[in-house]
Amino acid sequence: MGTTNATSQIDDSAFWRVPMSMSATLAWLKVHPPGDLTLSGSSTSSSTGAMVSANGYLYYAPSGGQIQLSVATTGATSSVLRADGIDVWIDPVAYSDDSPGPRLRVTLATACPASDGGIVGVTNPPPPLKKSMLPTASPTAGLICQYYGLNGHPFTLAASKPLSATAARGYADLIAAIPLGHIDGGSTSCPDDVGTATVAAFAYPDGTTTDVWATTSGCPTVSNGYILASGSIPPAGLSPSPSKLG
Repeated sequence: MGTTNATSQIDDSAFWRVPMSMSATLAWLKVHPPGDLTLSGSSTSSSTGAMVSANGYLYYAPSGGQIQLSVATTGATSSVLRADGIDVWIDPVAYSDDSPGPRLRVTLATACPASDGGIVGVTNPPPPLKKSMLPTASPTAGLICQYYGLNGHPFTLAASKPLSATAARGYADLIAAIPLGHIDGGSTSCPDDVGTATVAAFAYPDGTTTDVWATTSGCPTVSNGYILASGSIPPAGLSPSPSKLG
């Protein structure tokens, strides 16, 4: 009944011979659904003229996995039941942030650059942050820079906001909570990408600054110059909001 085209798909199947006709087995399945799953669809196939040779049901779990139950006829009083448990394994290793092109380096001392035209991300000094988007230490201050993208004043600074230690810690915790794992393969449909972006710079007790780049239209992503994850950076209460400009 259809599966994803992700290369990390898992399909665990099992088969049973049933001493009932296909119609009787299907009727039994309909009144004995698997657990509390939601019926999402059904399928019918035929092999000789209008004779139905197989039928089945598709159920979705709250977690996003699915169970497919298919019944094929093997005679007037017998059939075969196949059950497939299908899900997608999440690759825990983050994507590499390796887009070619110029990058920003923002510190609290230099403030927000006036434009992000042509910029593909940020850069951070070593040691590389490849297992987390930000250091584990709590930031002492922060700075948010929002850019218009194609709307408003193209690729210029729309708004900026300094963050206190408390606000920086809260903002950093939200960014750190963005999952780094991803599905291998598959396809994604994204809304229009108008190029809006946000840079968040965080200062730390050892004197270092770590930058995060976030695309805020299309399919949002967050990156730090080493790794990239799908997710939205939380709003910082800036005005104007470049994602809402016409």
